[in-house]
Amino acid sequence: MVKNRVHLDIQVGSSGVRGEQRRRLVSEEVERLVRAGASLAWENADIWGDSVVLRDPEGNEFCVS
Repeated sequence: MVKNRVHLDIQVGSSGVRGEQRRRLVSEEVERLVRAGASLAWENADIWGDSVVLRDPEGNEFCVS
C-alpha cells in the first residue's frame, strides 16, 4: 500500500521580505516548529533564497521558506 502524501510549504513574511530579515523569520519559525515536535531534515540556500526542510513526528517532510 502506498501512502497518499501532501507536501506543505510554509512561507514566512511577504514575498518582498529578503536577505537577513527573511533568514531571521525562517529561523524563528523553524525554532517554533522544533519546539512543537518537528525535527530538522536539511537546510537549503540557493538562488531562490533560504529554506529549511523539517519532518513532523510521523516523518512527513515540509518546508519553511
